[in-house]
Amino acid sequence: MKRICVFSLLVLVLSLSVVGCSKATGIKEDNMPANGIIRISPSSLFEGDAKKLEPHLGLLSGCVKVKYSGPKKYINTAYEIWEDGKMKKSSAPLSTSIEKNYDGEVSVSLKNESTDDIKQVYRLTVAANSASSSGIVPEIVFPDGGRSPRNIDKVIEISDDKEIAVWGYVVQKDMVILNEESIEESAKKASLAFVFKISMSDKVLK
Repeated sequence: MKRICVFSLLVLVLSLSVVGCSKATGIKEDNMPANGIIRISPSSLFEGDAKKLEPHLGLLSGCVKVKYSGPKKYINTAYEIWEDGKMKKSSAPLSTSIEKNYDGEVSVSLKNESTDDIKQVYRLTVAANSASSSGIVPEIVFPDGGRSPRNIDKVIEISDDKEIAVWGYVVQKDMVILNEESIEESAKKASLAFVFKISMSDKVLK
């Protein structure tokens, strides 16, 4: 019986990874944005019946819906790690090719794969345009303290020559939960923060 339950859970998780993150609720979707503008809308990796699986999977996750009709050919994802108000590390971007009039979703998750309490090991998974990438992020060592995921809560339109933070996870040692206006402002005031960003480009970034 236990094996059947575990198998069923795995099937549901795989189904979620294929379908991608669900559409945002309470947001009225318009047509494609103006040329050269990225429209980013809130979304969620788990909604409806899938919501009950979220606490069982041990994921820190974020998801946004992206619409774009400009000349750029790639959507890029990258992360930053902030410590005590300063950026400690910026990852190399992951570039994924897109078609004109892109209407899709970008999701990110962190999963704790530590085997003991001494060494923290987190697996980062990023999905964009039906492509995904996964790997270990050794630089993350979340201290004890107040923890809070940071998601965008409104539709954002931004020029395609800009990079924008769409999800974050912040930790404050003094147990104060930060609630700044922007994800980046929260990162600057946190003891430690993981910030996930997206951007557009004409070529593969390295």
